[in-house]
Amino acid sequence: MKKESDDPFAWFAKAEMDLTLAQRAMEPEPLSELACYHAQQCAEKYLKGYLKSRKLVFKWMHDLVYLVDVCATSDVSFQDLREDAVALTRLAEPSRYPGPDQPSVTLDDARESLRIANWASPRMVGATKDRIIPVERSVHATTRFRFYG
Repeated sequence: MKKESDDPFAWFAKAEMDLTLAQRAMEPEPLSELACYHAQQCAEKYLKGYLKSRKLVFKWMHDLVYLVDVCATSDVSFQDLREDAVALTRLAEPSRYPGPDQPSVTLDDARESLRIANWASPRMVGATKDRIIPVERSVHATTRFRFYG
């Protein structure tokens, strides 16, 4: 297995691709489970990108609450994202793991996942503002960044 990238920009670019996929899953015929899944993946990759930018050590897992908690060791404002991390995890779970006891994902669930991803993702990048800022979004759904200060 290849080692994952330590470049936060690579993580942010992948996060933006997931956000684009979540948005596209809503049109024209909504695929609610895919929208929820990719919204969760977007948040996960933004959080991991932040952790990589701070060179923070973390366990390799998909638990957004855990990732938010680790991020909060560097910046306590990440705790503001905790409830959203819980919601995104809950909304994405049915799309990750099939089973008879999984709740169905509604269009409202998908809309909520996208709302959270759209709100939380820029905050995750903004949390790195002393080192990284977003400059523009390209047509390929990646975010270009530059260093400053």
